Amino acid sequence: MIRKWVIVLVGTICVLAVSTEFINFIKPNEVNTTVLVETQSTSIETPTAKPTSSPTIKPTATPTIEPTPTIKPTETIDPTPIRTAPNVSVKTDIDPEILDYLILRSTESGYSLELLQGMIQLESSCTWDPNFIDNQDYGLMQINICNHEHLREAFKDKYPEFDILNYKTNIDCGIYMLDVFKQSLEQRLGRNPTELEVLTAYNKGPYYVETKGIYKPYVNKVLEYKEQYKIWNTWREFKYE
Repeated sequence: MIRKWVIVLVGTICVLAVSTEFINFIKPNEVNTTVLVETQSTSIETPTAKPTSSPTIKPTATPTIEPTPTIKPTETIDPTPIRTAPNVSVKTDIDPEILDYLILRSTESGYSLELLQGMIQLESSCTWDPNFIDNQDYGLMQINICNHEHLREAFKDKYPEFDILNYKTNIDCGIYMLDVFKQSLEQRLGRNPTELEVLTAYNKGPYYVETKGIYKPYVNKVLEYKEQYKIWNTWREFKYE
C-alpha cells in the first residue's frame, strides 16, 4: 500500500516537473514575441518633412518698346489724269441733242461719226445751224431742193409732217442720200465704191465719179475735218468715262 502511494507521488512529481519545463519553454517565446512587437512598434519613425523652399522668381525684364516710326502721309493722286482739250479747227460746242442723235444714226447706218461730223462741218459752212440755207441747199446736210419731194415720200411714215430743216429729218435725209449714191455707184462701177467716191457722188453726183473720178477739193476738206473730229471725239470719250 505504501509502495503504491510512493509510486503515485513519484508520478505526480514527474508530471509537475514536466509541466514546469513546458511552461518555462513556452513563456520565453511569448516574451520574445512581445518584445519583438514592441521593438517593431518603436522602430517605426514618421519621416520628418523637410520644409519646402520656394523657388526664387527672377524679376521679368520689361521689354524696351521702340517708338513707332512716323509715317509720312501719302500724297493724294488723282486717278484721272488731266488732259486738256485738243486744239482743233472744227466746231466742238455742238448742240447736245444734235450730237446725241448723230451718234445714234452713225451706229445704225454704219457711217462713222467723224465722217458725218466732217460733212456737216463743211456743208453748213462750219455753223452747225439746222436752219442754214445756202441757195437751194437746206439744213445741216445741205439737202438740195430737187430731192425734197422724193425724200418726203420716202419718209412719209417716219415724218408725216416733213420738215427738211428739222435736224433729225435733215440728218436722216443726208444718210439716205449717201445710201442712194452708194447703190448707184455699185451699179455704174460694178463694184463697191470707196468712201472717197461716195463723198464725191454726194457733192457732184454719181455720173461725175463714173466719168471723172474723185472731186478732191470737196473730199479732201471733208477728210480734214473728219480727222479733226476723230481727235476731238477721242478726248471727249476719255473726258466722260
